Amino acid sequence: RAATRFPASILGVGLFLLLYLGFSLVVVRQVKLMSRTVTGFLEKQLLVMGWFLVVLAVAVFIFSLVWL
Repeated sequence: RAATRFPASILGVGLFLLLYLGFSLVVVRQVKLMSRTVTGFLEKQLLVMGWFLVVLAVAVFIFSLVWL
């Protein structure tokens, strides 16, 4: 019985990580739109942090594929 729950939990984690990856891409898009509207001294740093979030999300997704 426990064996039937294990693949479902892996599927749930994979779905969550895909949603997190999508969220990180939306963050980058929003930062780009914001930088077109509002100019300031932090726009480059915010864009770099947004792309760092995407790289982190991809790394966690790949890590979970390897280890789960």
